[in-house]
Amino acid sequence: MTGELPYGQDAAMERTVTQDTRHAVGAAQMCAGMLIIPFLDVFAKLLGETHGAFEITFWRFFMQSALMLPFVYYLKLWRIPPGTFGLQACRGLLLAAATAFFFAALRHIPMAEAIAIFFVQPLILTLLSVVFLGERLRFRRIGAILAGLGGTLVILQPSVIAFGLPALLPLGSALAMALYMILTRKLSTSVHAYQMQFVGGIVSMLAVAALLGIGNLISIPGTGYTALGQAQIIWVVGLGVASTLGHAFIVWAAG
Repeated sequence: MTGELPYGQDAAMERTVTQDTRHAVGAAQMCAGMLIIPFLDVFAKLLGETHGAFEITFWRFFMQSALMLPFVYYLKLWRIPPGTFGLQACRGLLLAAATAFFFAALRHIPMAEAIAIFFVQPLILTLLSVVFLGERLRFRRIGAILAGLGGTLVILQPSVIAFGLPALLPLGSALAMALYMILTRKLSTSVHAYQMQFVGGIVSMLAVAALLGIGNLISIPGTGYTALGQAQIIWVVGLGVASTLGHAFIVWAAG
């Protein structure tokens, strides 16, 4: 007896260890992203004192596009894999919608309250992953979903009474963010993370810019433009760095 495992068992164990390692790295990357994202909310809250939600959303994606451009240029990631542009564009628009909903919520309700309501997003994502990604839903996850949903309702009910319909804005943000995560997972096997960030940023920036332009022409509330002061420029840079880095970790985790 040599004490060695048969080849088949040894290969199976190696695959299991590799998969466990990938899961651990992915979980660490997701945690890093979630730790960085709140800084984005802080800068958005500061900008929200003088700027509208659509303006802040525009600057957020302008900065993301600008920060990702050198990486796309250096790595020559201009070629978009066939059949992925539409999904990448939808992914960017969903993130823009999630961002605009959340930034609008910050103008009406406290940040802690908005974040607490937004954290229904993992519950929505878990349910959507069963439908769109074919993942299995076990009893422990069902229990966690029910417990999380109960907690969200406990927070949401007094918030709606105190702040009215704006308390529902983080729910819209959570739904759009969950759909964004589904598309991120689908694209992660065929599209480079940097290209996803760049294309999503460009599409979102152009869409919000068009909305701001049309809104100014026909006087839609909340689509005005306010010049950036020195402090606001610093906050926009912080907003862009936090959002780009945080979502980069999320994309890496999805891969």
